[in-house]
Amino acid sequence: FAAAWEPRRAAMKLPLRAARSLSSSALETAKGARWFETHYEFRSVKYSTRLRVKALHSEDESLPSLTPVFAAANWAEREVYDMYGVLFKGHPDLRRILTDYGTKDHPLRKDYPLSGYTEVRYDVDKKRVVIEDLELTQEFRMPDLTNTWRK
Repeated sequence: FAAAWEPRRAAMKLPLRAARSLSSSALETAKGARWFETHYEFRSVKYSTRLRVKALHSEDESLPSLTPVFAAANWAEREVYDMYGVLFKGHPDLRRILTDYGTKDHPLRKDYPLSGYTEVRYDVDKKRVVIEDLELTQEFRMPDLTNTWRK
């Protein structure tokens, strides 16, 4: 993707001037070991058209940033990085915007833990917020899936 994108960067500036909105997303595919598909969609109200760009890449590959060409890509690329961990080469400010800065994982990946490892709560006795290891009961880990509506 990166090799095919670089020569077209200058040629893409003209149609992108008419584009007024941008959306981007990523999804984890089932193509072997950790493949992602990142999508950009540019919309032009003036020309009533859409341009959809898809890139298939591995977890270790970084995509070239569209921020130098299209300033609105800044926020969208940061969101994709925060939720999926997709890296963008040449991005001016690639940091988390939706999750805490201390978070190591990315919430929309398939390997993200659903229950978490820690519990954050306010302790009245200590008069402060405490972080404790999460202890789940066996009933929570193995739920009873019998349907109580059918008798």
